[in-house]
Amino acid sequence: MLEQVYNWIDESDQDNWQIYLLLGALGVAFSEYAEIYFITGLLHSLDGTVVLVGYTVDELLISACQGSFIGILGSWMFSQGDSFFAFWTNSFNTKEVAVLIRVGLMTVLGVLGGLVIPDLIHSYAEFVVVQTFGLVILIGYSLVHTDIVDWNISNELPVICAGSILVGFPFLI
Repeated sequence: MLEQVYNWIDESDQDNWQIYLLLGALGVAFSEYAEIYFITGLLHSLDGTVVLVGYTVDELLISACQGSFIGILGSWMFSQGDSFFAFWTNSFNTKEVAVLIRVGLMTVLGVLGGLVIPDLIHSYAEFVVVQTFGLVILIGYSLVHTDIVDWNISNELPVICAGSILVGFPFLI
């Protein structure tokens, strides 16, 4: 039976790691649904686990969410051109004004991302590390594909499904 699964994964149009990620996400969701306490206890124990000089896994993943989210917004804002930022003056007649406005907006986004995102995640996530990992996958893939015009979503469907499952499984079960 395992040989059939390996063959099915190898023969699929998707990359193998995408299928394995999707299977892992389905396994995590099933363990919560079937109340396999060994696995759910292990997943809960990841929350607050210190990995780097006092930083926890959830803090690192939340930082990744913040950076990716701010990167998407920054990329979108900077792709709009000068007219998008011409609300203070009629035009960007100097580089200094452009720098001040853009740095100011990114600072505001950074502060809002630093205050709002962690509070939202901690107040709604039951499995902080697992759900934030799913969110990092979704936001990260969005960040990578923001500038790709001819992106075919079906190529990345297993990864998007895996990220969605990891983010949403506690809410659905």
